[in-house]
Order: sequence, then structure tokens, then C-alpha cells
Amino acid sequence: MPNRRNVLKWLHWLSFFLILWFFVIEPEDLDRLGGAALATHAGMGVLLALVTGIWFLMFLGKGLAGRPGPKLPGWAKRLHPLVHRVLYYGVPVMVLSGALAGFAAP
Repeated sequence: MPNRRNVLKWLHWLSFFLILWFFVIEPEDLDRLGGAALATHAGMGVLLALVTGIWFLMFLGKGLAGRPGPKLPGWAKRLHPLVHRVLYYGVPVMVLSGALAGFAAP
């Protein structure tokens, strides 16, 4: 069974590439490519929602996975927990807002 830290690393990089995909593939590209592209876009959105949901639930259950690194300056060590908490709450909000925008689109 993989440990929590390795699972979080996989979830981190998987969500990074899924979010990057949404920046590279614009809605105009999907219109040009047709219905199959739109279905792929929705499927990627569901996958991103699943990944961020698992990651968020792991955060709620056990908190942050790590401490700030020893090479960080003092101000960065103090900001580390705050910035990570903002990201942990912000990414699911971003996914939810994208889903709502998709539902509202014509």
C-alpha cells in the first residue's frame, strides 16, 4: 500500500497537468473540434473534480502533509501553512466554478 506522501505527490502532479490542459485547450478549440471534444472536456473536468476531491478530503482528514523546507527564509516558513491552506480550499472552488460555468453555458 503506498504511503500518504506518495499518493499526495501523484494527486498533485495529476491535478497540475489536468489544470494545465484546461489552460491549453480553450472553449473555442472545443467548438471547432465538435461534440467529441466537448465530451472530452467534460470528462477531464470530472476527472479533475475527482482528483481534487480526494486530495481535499485527505487534507480535511489529516491536515497538511509536510512542514516548510529548511532552506526557506523565515518569512516563507511563516507563510507556508497559510498559502497551502488557501490552495487546498481554492482548487476545489475553482473546479466547482468551472463546473457551474459549464452548466450555465449555452
